[in-house]
Amino acid sequence: ADGHADVLVGAALDSTNGVQAGAAYVMSGRTGAQIRAHFGDSSGDRFGVSVASLGDVDGDLHADFAVGAYRDDPNGNDSGSVRVISGQFGATLFTLNGNAPSDYFGWSLADAGDVDGDSIDDLIVGAYQNDHSGNDAGSACVYSGTDGSPLHAFHGDGTSDQFGFHVAGAGDIDHDGIADLLVGAPLDD
Repeated sequence: ADGHADVLVGAALDSTNGVQAGAAYVMSGRTGAQIRAHFGDSSGDRFGVSVASLGDVDGDLHADFAVGAYRDDPNGNDSGSVRVISGQFGATLFTLNGNAPSDYFGWSLADAGDVDGDSIDDLIVGAYQNDHSGNDAGSACVYSGTDGSPLHAFHGDGTSDQFGFHVAGAGDIDHDGIADLLVGAPLDD
C-alpha cells in the first residue's frame, strides 16, 4: 500500500522447506526488497511453478494472489494444488486441489476476470495431464475468487491434447459483460 505495484516471483525448485518444495516471493516494486516469502509444504511440491495476481478477492483493499504447486499430493501423487493468499497478511484464504493422481493441477493459472458477475475476479487453473477425456487430454477449471467454489470446467477433446498447459484471462471479448478465457492445448491434432 505504498502506491507502487509490487512483484510476485515463483521459484519452483527452491529447497528452503524441502528439496524442490518451491517458493513464492512478494517483492517491493519500489525498492526491490522482499516483503514476504511463502514455501511449498513438502519436498517435490514445486510450489511457485505458476503465480498470478488476483486483485482484491477478500475485500480488504489489498491485492491478493495465487500460487500453483503442480506436484503437490493432496489427492494422489502429483495431483497438484493452488493456494490463494492474502496480500495484506500472507494467510492462505483457500486452497484448491487437483482431482486425481498425475493431474498436474496448478501447472498454469491466471486471473480470469469477473466470470460470475459478483465484481470479484475469479481464477482459472490448468491441469494439462487430467484424464477426463482421455490420457493427458487435460482440463482447465474456473473457480470463484470469493470462496474457491467451482464455476466452470473445460476439457481437452482427446488423448494427449494437454489442454490447460497455458491459461489466461481474455477480458470481455464478446461484449456480454462477462470475462472470457483463453486455454492452450499444445498437442491437439
